[in-house]
Amino acid sequence: MCKLRSILPSSVLLTLYYTLIYPYLTYCIVIWGCANMSTLHKLVILQKRAIRIVTCSSYLAASNPLFVRLRLLKLSDIYRLQLAVFMFKYLNFLVPLSCRVYFKLNNAPVHHTRVSHCFFVPSFRTIIREHCITVSGPRLWNGLPLSIRSCNSFTKLKQQITNHFMSMYI
Repeated sequence: MCKLRSILPSSVLLTLYYTLIYPYLTYCIVIWGCANMSTLHKLVILQKRAIRIVTCSSYLAASNPLFVRLRLLKLSDIYRLQLAVFMFKYLNFLVPLSCRVYFKLNNAPVHHTRVSHCFFVPSFRTIIREHCITVSGPRLWNGLPLSIRSCNSFTKLKQQITNHFMSMYI
């Protein structure tokens, strides 16, 4: 991509990003995306480098404005998006039966809300357990705004979560 940036327009470079890099970032990210940041650091750097190439920016350019301009999510937010999608699928019975044992719905009444799609967050002692899908999934879902949690459409959910994460880049 670096050699092509002087030849191709940024729209084609963005297509190359989605073709060559994005699939590797999203493949099974629900499983490996919970790794500690020191393990994922090289991937984060490579993603930022690719974004700078797509936008023809210098290697020292701040990456947040570039992500906003291209409407792309950072690696950590791609993980959180895919985790939220998994939780949505769990709520709508779209996951395999073998995955139905990972979470429990909280049956306690939730005050001041109409929808009580809250998950029970199990206790944990270690950081490894905290990053496990059985803890991080319910924590993420319960932390989302109610307008996102009450989405009925899969595409609308992804769009609203993307907008929610993008608003934090500014």
